[in-house]
Amino acid sequence: MAGWDPARLAAGRHAVKAAIEAGQARRVAVAAGSNRDIVAAAAAAGVPVEEVGRARLRVLAGLDKNQGVAAELAPASVVADWRQLLDGGGAPLFLVLDGVEDPRNLGACLRAAAFFGVALLLHPKRRSASLSPAARKVASGAAATVPVAPVGNLSRELRAMRDAGVAVYGTVAEEGPGVEEVFAASLPPGPLALVLGGESRGLRRLTREGCDGLLRIAAPAGAGMASLNVAVACGVCLAAVARRRGADAIK
Repeated sequence: MAGWDPARLAAGRHAVKAAIEAGQARRVAVAAGSNRDIVAAAAAAGVPVEEVGRARLRVLAGLDKNQGVAAELAPASVVADWRQLLDGGGAPLFLVLDGVEDPRNLGACLRAAAFFGVALLLHPKRRSASLSPAARKVASGAAATVPVAPVGNLSRELRAMRDAGVAVYGTVAEEGPGVEEVFAASLPPGPLALVLGGESRGLRRLTREGCDGLLRIAAPAGAGMASLNVAVACGVCLAAVARRRGADAIK
């Protein structure tokens, strides 16, 4: 199966099954004799399947731990422009990752985003993890439901979002003037963007200055750790925001 596009690969059972179900799989490769259920699902959906050796599959998938299956995805047809998502007049929730560089963290954030109804995930094109096979595998199918939009200039994009009526809230680790605890925050109605910083540096200065407000997760008394992994923090913050916005997911 020559000519696979490395920018549009999914590997692992959950990611490939989700891509087939969402109509996003262009073709599928499986290790010989494996994943008969996925072969059947692909055949039912009219997606070409080829059995290959495991060594060849590792090359195609870009991952050693690929569970014996990979897929090439069709070009994205979902909405990946926040402006279009505002046209419906609703109150979409956006997730913004400011320099998350580990693809496994990106995948975990994407999975949390799907669970809590995020309409779009944005991240910088540079110095940021991309939607690689590793990220798609950790996302466990969420990459088929939540569109991802790489942007060239994140601070400019956030400024445009605020001008369009999107409330932008960043997350920080420390207490300070104007920093609200995320589960007690007073969030405005309407469209909202939640911004999380990268693994080592948190929010960059321009990103932080472009936020309407700042949120933090308050650790309980006697906590054994001073901070959370960005993917864990993402899930906690999305849960808190969903609760404050009255989301059905956790009522």
